[in-house]
Amino acid sequence: MSVRNVVLLVVVAVLAGCSTTYFTYKGETFASRDEALAAIQGDIDLVLNGTEARPAPVANRARVVIPNKEAILERGLRVGGSSEHRDYVSNALQKQIQLIPAVIKKRNIFKRVDVEETNSPDILEPTPGVITVYRYLSVDGKSGSWYYASQSTPRAPLRWDMGESDFVNRYRHFLDSIEALAVSEAGK
Repeated sequence: MSVRNVVLLVVVAVLAGCSTTYFTYKGETFASRDEALAAIQGDIDLVLNGTEARPAPVANRARVVIPNKEAILERGLRVGGSSEHRDYVSNALQKQIQLIPAVIKKRNIFKRVDVEETNSPDILEPTPGVITVYRYLSVDGKSGSWYYASQSTPRAPLRWDMGESDFVNRYRHFLDSIEALAVSEAGK
């Protein structure tokens, strides 16, 4: 093999290495999308297993409105990269967003929880007789947050305890916020 061919093979090998897609989650890099999504699922399972049900619901009905994958791709991503990478990030976000109605149900805050997926995750107006928990994503993709809305609480932002190092406790704080708002309404 000539020197020129060896140099060409080295250049091709280096360039091929540069095009490898890696997937990250919580600062850890994974060689495959499936490994990264498995790590995310592990945290989701941890949160679900760590969520304890209340002995009795504090409110009657909730509607949880979450963005579908199309909305996440259009409004929720500010990442570039390959379509494979964008798809991974949107799937990761979708899994984490879908965890919210699951833990709300498991916590037993409401007697009934209806979940809706939407491609228009906009600010929602309160619905009479229903507490709405929803994920808003701005059209420009620069902002988004979780909100609680009802007739007596038109729009209250829901927050995470980002100072909490325990992943399950971050979700517990979020659920405590929903529960406290629901309890305050039950007393009105």
